[in-house]
Amino acid sequence: MLLSSKINILMIVTDHLKTLRNNNVIPSPEDRSIWKDIPSSDRLTFIYFPIFAGCILGFSYPLTRELVNLYATMMSIFAGFLFNLLVLCIDRQKTIQERKKMPNVAPDLVDRALKSLSELFSNISFQILLSVLILLLVLIAFFIPECVNNVCLIGLKICLSWTVYSLFILFVLTLLMVLKRTYIITQLFVF
Repeated sequence: MLLSSKINILMIVTDHLKTLRNNNVIPSPEDRSIWKDIPSSDRLTFIYFPIFAGCILGFSYPLTRELVNLYATMMSIFAGFLFNLLVLCIDRQKTIQERKKMPNVAPDLVDRALKSLSELFSNISFQILLSVLILLLVLIAFFIPECVNNVCLIGLKICLSWTVYSLFILFVLTLLMVLKRTYIITQLFVF
């Protein structure tokens, strides 16, 4: 139990889902479901579309050794870059908080920037999690032989392909969201 609490990743997923909430709706205290606060357009974009597209790709183009190597390389590089981006977010937070003390800066602007930075931090952490999950899945896929006659292994390969494609599409969509939030924060405070 002690080990599992140290590697519990549920908080990262929950915080990422909170960034998809409709900010115009105030959640009721007794309703703890994050799902109800996510607009249907965001559910479609970030949940249903990756699953549907990943399913189609997984059945049409099962993972090959070349794709496994490509995904492993891409996710390793992205994970490293994203860890560096987390450090930059922490540094930017300190800079924005210092700006709050200046007399000519509007406090609501600073609060908005800090909220966007907090959401950006959650999204980047979620992307690092996706990178690690994709790496683990392609590692499993690497050990499945290319030419398989066993029905169970064929099903496993299709299931792994579907999951990797879905997670990768989600990764790209979240990357676009990170790009937009980074742009917004930069526009709020050009240093």
